[in-house]
Amino acid sequence: MTTPVLEQPTQRVIIVTRTGQGITAFGQTMSLRAWAATVGLSPHTIYRRLKSGYPPEVALTAKVERSRAR
Repeated sequence: MTTPVLEQPTQRVIIVTRTGQGITAFGQTMSLRAWAATVGLSPHTIYRRLKSGYPPEVALTAKVERSRAR
């Protein structure tokens, strides 16, 4: 007999966390600007992704989708 989904324990492994003074990903904590320089994205892009709920590792590594010219 299987346990109903609602009663199954949630197993969550947190690999990265975000702190008030920096962003922790890949085992390193750096400021938003330092991460932006390291990964080659704009600080604004990383900030928007984090505010939208992206996990820090995804926010720092996801490909930038360029909008089409109008």
